[in-house]
Amino acid sequence: MKSLNVMQFLTLFVNIIFPGLNRAAFDNKTVSFEEHIKCEHNMWHYLYFIVLVKVKDPTEFTGPESYVYAMVKVLYLYIM
Repeated sequence: MKSLNVMQFLTLFVNIIFPGLNRAAFDNKTVSFEEHIKCEHNMWHYLYFIVLVKVKDPTEFTGPESYVYAMVKVLYLYIM
């Protein structure tokens, strides 16, 4: 199994969910990349959401929760 810290895991997860989200996409925008990842796509919010889907009963998932749960399973397969 590959050894990943929390930030590496979250970075992989966000890149799977939002493959086009990168620093270059913000070069000519009014919001900086740093501000965007701090406010709009804060990685800690993703971690909280991942924990939610890990502890919640899968029969009670909403659509987005089901999708994230499936993506987390794919990511676990990738890092194993």
